Order: sequence, then C-alpha cells, then structure tokens
Amino acid sequence: MADFRIWNDQKGNTIEAELASLSATHVVIRDRKGKIYKFSPAKLCSADQSYLRSIPPKIEINFKKTQDRRKHNYGYAAYVYMTGEVIVKKAEQRAYDGTLKVVLLMIGESQRHHDYVILDRAEESFNFKQSREISLVGKRFSMYEDKYDNNVGYKYKGYVAVVLDSNDKIVEVKASRNDFKEKCGIMLKFKAKTRFSTDFKKLTDSSKDATMHNGSFFY
Repeated sequence: MADFRIWNDQKGNTIEAELASLSATHVVIRDRKGKIYKFSPAKLCSADQSYLRSIPPKIEINFKKTQDRRKHNYGYAAYVYMTGEVIVKKAEQRAYDGTLKVVLLMIGESQRHHDYVILDRAEESFNFKQSREISLVGKRFSMYEDKYDNNVGYKYKGYVAVVLDSNDKIVEVKASRNDFKEKCGIMLKFKAKTRFSTDFKKLTDSSKDATMHNGSFFY
C-alpha cells in the first residue's frame, strides 16, 4: 500500500514498516519480515498522525447527465443539449487534511471519422472539511443530429470522472467504459475540443480539430 518508513509512538518506540491498511479507529502496518502490527492512530506521535491525515480516504464517485433534444428544420435535424455532473463522496469517517481535485470529461464520437472528441472538460479542487460530499457540474454543450446524413456532427460516447490528490496521483476513477477507465491518464492531458483516435492518440491535423457551429459540435 505504501513504502517502508519509520513509525514512532508517543513513548519513543520506533519500527520500520509499511502501511497495510487504515481506518478511523485502527492502523495496520507490516514490517520487513511480514509481521503485522495493529493499533490506534492516537498512539502514534503527532508527525505520524499528521502523515495519516494526508492519505486520501476512500472515494465514491457518482455521475449523472441531463439531456434536452430540440428538433429543427421540420424535424429532420436536432440539437442535443447535454450537461454532465459528478458527485464525489467521502466513503469513510477518518480525518483527511489534504486537497483533492475532480476532473470530468464528456466524450463524443465523430459521425464521419469515428474518432473521439472531448465535448466538455470541467475540473475543481476541493476538500472534505465542510462537507463529505461535493458536486461538479460541467458546461452545457450541444451536438447536432441529422436524420438524413449520418456523416454530420458528433454523438455522445461516454464520460470519465477522476479524483486526483495534490500530486496529481489518481485516487479514484469512474467511467462509462473500461477502455476509457484504463486510458484515463492519457485522456486527462486533453483539453476541451481535443480530438483523438480510437487508440487514444491526439490528432494534430488541424483539419480534424473539433469546431463549434451555432453552438453545436461539427468537424
């Protein structure tokens, strides 16, 4: 779970061990011989207690989206307006003093090229000092649909929601697809409107950059 370090209790005793598990009431460490020690965090020195409070807690991520489809041009075309929201919840009681960041990526697929685009990217730093739950709402965006031309516009493909610690290390991920989850580290580097291939390589051809037309995504 962590690297080996020197632990100190309030009586001056020390031990080199790695952190095996942590809860609000107990710390479990393992020495180099594999021996397990379990005790209350209150028995540790103040520096070690502060260290434990710097370890991100278990995180629960929930996602939801709102969608509004509005028909145009006698019903053969439509704009689909969409907004994503991430709810991040602290899933355990123990104290945490650090700051986290949540990033939401809304992903679309080109109807013509069948590659991907970041339809919206939203992010926010937060902590759990005031509440055990925070919400991040993305920007409202739209996608164009044409009943008679499947080569036009983008369609919604899914989302990725990631919580990172202050060192940008991933704490928790939730995604609509397994490949999005596996490649989230790459996708976090992409800005809104970035286009990328199905093997998650950024497209640099300017002719394939996602653009907006009348508030909707086109190629």
